[in-house]
Amino acid sequence: MVDFTYERWLPVEGWEGLYEVSDLGRVRSLDRIVRRGRTGQYVKPGTMLAQWRDRQGYWSVTLSRVGKKARPKVHRLVGDAFLGPLPEGQETRHGPEGKDWNHVANLSYGTRLDNAADKFRDGTQQRGACVGGARLTEEIVLACRQRYAAGGVRYQDLMREYGISLGAVSGLISGRTWAHVPMPQMDVDAICRANRSATAKALAATPEGAAKLANARHAQKGKPWSPARRAAQRRDQ
Repeated sequence: MVDFTYERWLPVEGWEGLYEVSDLGRVRSLDRIVRRGRTGQYVKPGTMLAQWRDRQGYWSVTLSRVGKKARPKVHRLVGDAFLGPLPEGQETRHGPEGKDWNHVANLSYGTRLDNAADKFRDGTQQRGACVGGARLTEEIVLACRQRYAAGGVRYQDLMREYGISLGAVSGLISGRTWAHVPMPQMDVDAICRANRSATAKALAATPEGAAKLANARHAQKGKPWSPARRAAQRRDQ
């Protein structure tokens, strides 16, 4: 049971004199004078606003005045009033209590990465095989990366095998997608021999991987891998 005894109220930014928001996540309208007909008017008493969920599952309210209507998220109103202006490039984060709890104590500002980490913490962000319609699993992605790094398959082979697009294959191999699946322990020499540029790029993203990749390429005496060189090696074999 929430105790409203010490609830604090501040004006809603941009709607001063019309609406207020509390540190406990409630929004109310204030008494206002409303015109009736051409010459009449009356005092419309303030009331507590009903809240509803938007498509993203956040509690929102409807604010209105003559010529303007808005449907802001409640946590944004609380943040603006009690946390101050939202810094550029940051978002309003919900704490461990989740998005249903819009008390100021459960809100803070942070980066988009921080916000994404909160969603994983709360179990509200689906990823990988849990996403509806996913054709792959974490195990398949890891196997695809290992096979591609070893030079056993091409993009087209994986496209046909799993019925996915070229962009999907490129994303999972390079790590742009399925980023939560750790990159496999890859044979750097095999990567260089097979000229797997996408996998090499992903490997080079870490200092240790970049050093290994540079050493492996240096061992090849700086000779670029070309179709002519591949054909010459086949003739030597």
